[in-house]
Amino acid sequence: MKFYFSSMYIKEQIDTLDDLLEKISPNAIQLHLDTNICIYLREFIREPSKTVSNVVLWEELRNLLRVIEQYDLEVDYSLGVEESCRDLGSFAVNEEKLSETLLLLNKLFKMDFLQMLDHSKLIQFSDPVKDKTQRQTSKGNSLEQQSVFQRLMYVSYACLLKLYQLYYLNSEMKNIDKMIFYLDFLANEVNLMSMSHIIYGHLLLSGHPKARKLIHSDKKTVEHIFHSIWNASLDLTFPTLVSQKFVSDKMIPVFVTRDEVLWLIFDSMKMRFMITDGNKSAQPPFMEMNLSKTKWTSTELRIINKYHMKIQRKRLYAFINREESIETQINKIKKLCFDLENTLKASLCI
Repeated sequence: MKFYFSSMYIKEQIDTLDDLLEKISPNAIQLHLDTNICIYLREFIREPSKTVSNVVLWEELRNLLRVIEQYDLEVDYSLGVEESCRDLGSFAVNEEKLSETLLLLNKLFKMDFLQMLDHSKLIQFSDPVKDKTQRQTSKGNSLEQQSVFQRLMYVSYACLLKLYQLYYLNSEMKNIDKMIFYLDFLANEVNLMSMSHIIYGHLLLSGHPKARKLIHSDKKTVEHIFHSIWNASLDLTFPTLVSQKFVSDKMIPVFVTRDEVLWLIFDSMKMRFMITDGNKSAQPPFMEMNLSKTKWTSTELRIINKYHMKIQRKRLYAFINREESIETQINKIKKLCFDLENTLKASLCI
């Protein structure tokens, strides 16, 4: 269970934390912890013996905590904590679980490394706060919940509902045709070309062997399928939410995750430059997209990229002369999510 590190603002691949420290001064680094890593750390405080018994996990956690303490690295776990403390049913905040998680993580990061090692030798257990809500057959209520993810989730959920349908249900289409269809969907129905969703579409539809894991549900009920799509949609908001911290916090945001597919997506996005106005981005940033990890043939990739560039040229003029408000666009995407859910339910015949 390897931990992965990535940043849009570091061109080279980051293999380890030590590798990161060779590239960037510790004073400039801001680590952002993925949801699962926040959960591991919370459970380490609650039941250390169980964490330590997982040798591979404990080695990764111990190294992470050692380097954070040794170099006094800044750590932001707000996104991971928020996602981990929302309920299955409506995505509402579980206040009791949130308070518990913050209490335990604050306790952890007040320790020095020797205290953490001493804690790892304890045999203790405390009952966790449990989510008693149930998965739903629609994520409509979840979309209405205010959160740091909310606006991005309208787009993300719509994109992954469509990708799920294309990947699992449109067996008569060739994969290259599915990708072109998906790009058209982003341009015309979502009206937004999200880079993280484009990259994931490339990985999934080109047949990358690990891409399916992000969206797959072992249980084939509507509520489990939609919840898997929802969780994947949340994952794909992290590249945007983490990377925008560069402007507000003036540090290099580095994403820490154990999810190899999410790391592949994040690491395939690199910032060329951005124009800022105070603590805000004045224009959309200029990004590079690396598709070398996809499984397309060179011919397939050339055809898809040519089509993508054609779409982008059309959209450039439309963006400059935007007439539709952001709120109007969001309302359209919200309706699109409901329509896609209904289409998927009908196709699943469950």
